[in-house]
Amino acid sequence: MCAITVNDKHVTALLDSGSLVTLIKAELIGSVNFRAKKVAVVCVHGDTREYPIVAVKFGTAQGDLRHLVGVVPHLVHDVIIGRDFPEFWELWEHPDCATVSKPETESEYMDAAEQLYSEDPSWGSPDFPFSVLAGELEESEGPIANEDRQPSVETEATLEFADLNTHRENFGSEQRKDPTLVRAWENVMMINGEPVDPGNRLSFPYFISNDDMLYRVYKKNNEIIEQLVVPKPYKKVVLELAHGHLLGGHLGTEKTTERVLQRFYWPRVQKDIENYCKSCPVCQMSAPLPHFWSPLVPLPIIEVLFERIAMDLVGPLPKSARGHQYILVIMDYATRYPEAIPLRQTSAKNIAKELLQVFSWVGIPKDLLTDQGTPFMSRVTKELCKLFKVTHLRTSVYHPQTDGLVERFNKTLKSMLKKVVDKDGKNWDYLLPYLMFAIREVPQSSTGYSPFELLYGRHPRGLLDIA
Repeated sequence: MCAITVNDKHVTALLDSGSLVTLIKAELIGSVNFRAKKVAVVCVHGDTREYPIVAVKFGTAQGDLRHLVGVVPHLVHDVIIGRDFPEFWELWEHPDCATVSKPETESEYMDAAEQLYSEDPSWGSPDFPFSVLAGELEESEGPIANEDRQPSVETEATLEFADLNTHRENFGSEQRKDPTLVRAWENVMMINGEPVDPGNRLSFPYFISNDDMLYRVYKKNNEIIEQLVVPKPYKKVVLELAHGHLLGGHLGTEKTTERVLQRFYWPRVQKDIENYCKSCPVCQMSAPLPHFWSPLVPLPIIEVLFERIAMDLVGPLPKSARGHQYILVIMDYATRYPEAIPLRQTSAKNIAKELLQVFSWVGIPKDLLTDQGTPFMSRVTKELCKLFKVTHLRTSVYHPQTDGLVERFNKTLKSMLKKVVDKDGKNWDYLLPYLMFAIREVPQSSTGYSPFELLYGRHPRGLLDIA
């Protein structure tokens, strides 16, 4: 977060290194003339929206400037400063605006000190959304964003280190000053290799002091590890070296945590590593785009016979002696009663003709569920549904599970045909009525009754009854 002025009004802005465009809350602008062109913003959930743009006067510590921004109604923050802002990286590197993660209060930091005296936490890491908003300005006015300006990242293979001011005396002094480490100093078990109380039995984790430096000792996989306890002023230095340096490699949260915990420890170490990796601008700019899945609505339970029927095509199959190559499968969702009709061609007219035959037997349904195949999406099918006031339901693209009842029946039907057809395979269309009787006669696992019994209210007289 960073304090700036917008048209001479003091506001608080969010610095977002994952955003390519600067946005402002519409309530701060008031009634102004927007430009004809708009900015396209790809939101965090993947949907793209267009917002008007306007030139706004900004005031920062570096001076005043005018910049084109997108105007968004009911924006969560007053201003979201993206990487197109001319002074973005100067604000980012400012001590008060160095991170977009939630600032840690002193009370939270003190409470987290209890982690020092607990067993070692798990080293897993969750997944994070890396981008809040992304977009692209189509037009610019006044000082424009410096496209060549990049954050202070090493672009050459240099291994030089800045003066970190990490002398032993300074580091030990900061350990003593840190209020969160007071209990750790009070519970030191060994000083320079000598136990403070020889009668006490050491149990992991525990603290030791070597040359006036505080260490935490714990055991992992039968290996005893001494971790240098890092006071608060040095946390950022450790994180920069472990993640952002050339030898850090900008690895993910889990591997960075492994690297740090092999040598260092401090209160909320895992949370700090997660926040640092999450807000790293280099990682945000190179992170893959997240995939968002739209939730699917479960299918309702159909209680009325032939109120909803499903339809699908099987084939092409080997051409029969009568020229049939396809099977039109129709199934009732209430009774699971199937119908298989051989077809020579999968034209919309042929399918509509067979549908009318089914309607004459069982009545006109309310819903017709199909996939998005060409015959089912044709004008003939639409006119048929419109004529009989049938609601045409379509499955989701590349998601046949929506019509899973028919898809599973197709598999069963093809398996049965494969087992009973003759060697020449020219008479499979003659066998369909017999296979349909076999399926209709036996109970279905989902209902507990046979489709024949649910439709006609009695058991069918089958082959075993006349044997």
